[in-house]
Formats: sequence, C-alpha cells, structure tokens
Amino acid sequence: MSKMLLPSDVNAQDFDSIIVLTFGFPAVAVFYFLLIYSHCAFTMQYFGRTSDYSKLQIGLRFGICFALIYFIGMQEVMVEASPFKTWGIDFLIYQFVMGIGEALVAIIMCVVISSLTLKNSVHKKPWAIDANKALSTIFKGEE
Repeated sequence: MSKMLLPSDVNAQDFDSIIVLTFGFPAVAVFYFLLIYSHCAFTMQYFGRTSDYSKLQIGLRFGICFALIYFIGMQEVMVEASPFKTWGIDFLIYQFVMGIGEALVAIIMCVVISSLTLKNSVHKKPWAIDANKALSTIFKGEE
C-alpha cells in the first residue's frame, strides 16, 4: 500500500542503514516489532496494574501516548537522501500517511495487550475521574 503512495520511484538502497545492511531487513524488522511489543507490554503491566481505570481506558491512554511517539518517529529526516526537493508536498503527505499507519497500530496493540493481560479495577467506574485526586496530585505532588 505504501508503495502506491509514493509520488515517484525511489532508490531503496539510499534508505538502508548500516544495521539493515549488516543483519538484513527481515532480522531488523523482527527485532523492531519485538522491541515495540515488549516496550508497550512492560509499560502497561508496570503502570496499568495499579491504575483505577478500566482495561480499555488504560489501553487507549497508553496507545495514544505510544501512537504520538511512533507518529513523530515516522517523520524521517534524511539530509542527504531526502526526496523533498523532488516530491515537494507529496513527500509530506507520504510521511503523514506512514505516521498514521504506525500510530493506529500502536493504539490497537495497546488496547489488545491491556485487554488480554490486565484486570478491570473494582475501585472506580470506567472513564470516571476523581477531580480531588487529580488536583492534589498536580498541586501538592501527592496521591
């Protein structure tokens, strides 16, 4: 799909890093996805177990946070090989679409991880926010 979005042909070798050249694209891609999954799962287990929110809300909150990180991370800046001069605004559109693709995957992955690995909290109703607790945390630094 992303190949269809490209405004012109690209020399793929210009975009290969030394890691891809050394280990090969499949090995680097597998490592990348294992790292992303592990990072999301560890973070949600560490913080999600003590949360007063529902599994869905935990998954969505962490998913949106990771989605923003991955969206910004997909905005690749390559000084020497950037096709911006050739593609113009089409390059920005392509980068935006690639970033949205990464962001959606992050949100879905976090919701699935939280649904499968966390338990719903019995302390609060889903989507409820305790304003007093939030304000005391912000202004006093207490919980």
